[in-house]
Amino acid sequence: MKAPTPSQKVAWKQQSIKPVPDRARILQWNIVPGDFVRKRPTPTSPTEKLEVFEVLSIDKLQNKVFLKGTTDKNKEARSLPYAACQLYLGDFYVGGKDRTPVFATRVGSTSLKYNWRAKRFEWVRFAEATAPRLAPDGPKRRVIPWPVEPEKQWNAKENKFCDTSAEDALVKSWSPFTPGKKVPKHLENAYISDLFGKTKSAAPWQDSLPMEHFLLKELSNPLSRARRQERWQENMEMLENSKQEYVQRELVELRGRKKQDATKDGVFRWKLAVQKYKARTRWQRWIKRGGQAQLNKRLKRRHRLSTRRVRRLKAFKLHTGKNQVIPDNSPAHRKVAAA
Repeated sequence: MKAPTPSQKVAWKQQSIKPVPDRARILQWNIVPGDFVRKRPTPTSPTEKLEVFEVLSIDKLQNKVFLKGTTDKNKEARSLPYAACQLYLGDFYVGGKDRTPVFATRVGSTSLKYNWRAKRFEWVRFAEATAPRLAPDGPKRRVIPWPVEPEKQWNAKENKFCDTSAEDALVKSWSPFTPGKKVPKHLENAYISDLFGKTKSAAPWQDSLPMEHFLLKELSNPLSRARRQERWQENMEMLENSKQEYVQRELVELRGRKKQDATKDGVFRWKLAVQKYKARTRWQRWIKRGGQAQLNKRLKRRHRLSTRRVRRLKAFKLHTGKNQVIPDNSPAHRKVAAA
């Protein structure tokens, strides 16, 4: 057997992940990073000597809880099984004595609710039993708040390439233009001539000249998300208005029907109209992108090929030979016999 390489030695030292069985997986983790926990006391470990640690991270594959402040001597953080942890609730007055640290020996939770904004499941956790036991006149279920995530501080670094002072940057030097305001003809010609270099000297710069009149069509991308969303919203509004018109048209003349039936008839007629409208729109888009021209070109090509094939068949002639026989009672045989 060959000696292991250095890379193989390192691989032997790495701890392998041993996931727990599916039946032992925890659905609702009531211990998350930021909580303070301690190891569950045993008859051999007194309660007074147990330390409280902050949760560093959790491993849902192995049901382990990694603790902070245990990496002084070891390279890897200390971990505890999920079932061997007790949540720290805080210091409370127990039995009229001084403030005593209280831990939750049994933790319950509410049913899961999905938060569509945060894209996650949420629930409320509470302590059903504590050690030491709190006063009986208190709440039966003490809610345990979730740890607050610290906000990340963003420190702006000074940019050495900025040569403008803060006072000059805050000066208001532009005012929005009105769409109805027209640009004088001579200013427009001067701007266009300056762009194409037709003038010897550049036109003088004017801060009050609204440049949006020249760049409005150039900078507005019809395929941008904002423009597409705007067109989609206009289309949805148009369809909704047409739906209300169809329903109101049916409600004006009930003709012995109930309002619900008339509304259903209006919605049905509106759906048929929408189908025709979408079909007509698809047909117009097909023509706009060149579908009609391609179809006409294809039909012309097919007609040209078929005409050429018929012309070749009509002009096709066989040379007389010993291996060629004209059948009897055929037009060609009669023609030859008559000759």
